[in-house]
Amino acid sequence: MLAVISAVTWGFGASFVGIATKGKRNVISGYLVDRISGSVLSFLYLLIIGNGFIIPYENAFYAICAGLSGSTGFLFYYLAITKVGAPKATVISSSRPLIAAFSAVLLLRENITAPIIIGTLLVV
Repeated sequence: MLAVISAVTWGFGASFVGIATKGKRNVISGYLVDRISGSVLSFLYLLIIGNGFIIPYENAFYAICAGLSGSTGFLFYYLAITKVGAPKATVISSSRPLIAAFSAVLLLRENITAPIIIGTLLVV
């Protein structure tokens, strides 16, 4: 259910950013709208839930890589929105599950199973 909620909010998110930056078509505006609002929401979640977010010291490098790759991905996503529009950019960026599955095999040494293949293909 959480994955479905994620898909729905992601889907609407592209349009909301398009509305928020209408007339400006500025990549940085869209990027900042998304990143700042997401940061505020994340902070409120951690504050209300109270579990905190702790990363073991030995994993700090990978946390930085995650942040950099995620932020870079968002930046290029919003650049794509300004060039081809939200619908096309969203369809193209929907290849992310394939790349995530591939990187999980390479980096996390996860096994490829039939349910993962079928699920990934159905999502894309």
